[in-house]
Amino acid sequence: MKGAAMAMTVDELIQALDENGISHQVPDEFDDRVVIGVATEGYIDQDGNQGIPIQLCLAEAGSVAYFFVALPLFEHVLSPVSPLMSLPNRERLLEFTNHVNNQVKFSGFSVDDSDDVVFLYALPIEEEGQKLGVATIARICEATADAVDMLYRLLAEADSNE
Repeated sequence: MKGAAMAMTVDELIQALDENGISHQVPDEFDDRVVIGVATEGYIDQDGNQGIPIQLCLAEAGSVAYFFVALPLFEHVLSPVSPLMSLPNRERLLEFTNHVNNQVKFSGFSVDDSDDVVFLYALPIEEEGQKLGVATIARICEATADAVDMLYRLLAEADSNE
C-alpha cells in the first residue's frame, strides 16, 4: 500500500551498516551522510588506491537516498595534454559518460562546470514503512564501482589512442 514515505535517519543508517559489518565513515562537516569505501577492479585513484569513496546522503526527510562520488574521478587518468581535456573535446568526455549511462541503466555520470566527472544516483524510498536496506546499499555501491571501472577503461583507452 502506497503512502507517505517513512523517514530514515542517518543514525538508523549507521546502525544498519554497523550491524552488517559494512565499513563507513561519518564526515565531521556533514550530519546527513556517510561515506562508504568501495573497491574497484580497474580504477585506481591518484594516490594509487583501488577504490572509490561513495557518499550516501539522506535527503527530503529521509525519503530519498543520494549516492554520489563527488571527486574529480578521472582528472589523473587523462594526461594534462590529452585532447580529451581540451575544451573543444568536452563533448567527447560527455559522449563517454553518456555511453556508460546507457550501458548501465542506473548510472548517473555527468560532467560539471569545472569539467570534473561526477556520479549521482537518487533512490526514492517511497513505500510506507520502507527503509533503505543494506542489501540495496551494497548492490548500488557495487554497481557504481562497476560503472566507474567501465568509464575508466573507456577514458584510458581513448587517451592512449589520441
